[in-house]
Amino acid sequence: ENIPMIPGLENFPGDVIHSSSYKSGKSYSGKNVLVVGSGNSGMEIAYDLATHGANTSIVIRSPIHVMTKELIRLGMALAHHLPLNLVDKLLVMAAYLIFGDLS
Repeated sequence: ENIPMIPGLENFPGDVIHSSSYKSGKSYSGKNVLVVGSGNSGMEIAYDLATHGANTSIVIRSPIHVMTKELIRLGMALAHHLPLNLVDKLLVMAAYLIFGDLS
């Protein structure tokens, strides 16, 4: 477990837990929850929290690529005909057109 020391965290009145201690979003229903990090665990926890009615926010160090199922399917189809680095660039451009600048 690594919970970084963030200034003011010692005075925070809410729960601070590591993903390894997370069990379910049931007890967070109706609460404001901040998930730090967007790795697999962070995204799965954020989804579970939102599913259980928590007002969920995520903090991420650097920009991420958001893809829809349709963009992934398009990428898989294009990968049969184009170099992967070109497919990656096309999908990132398409996501930018759909979602805008997420940084």
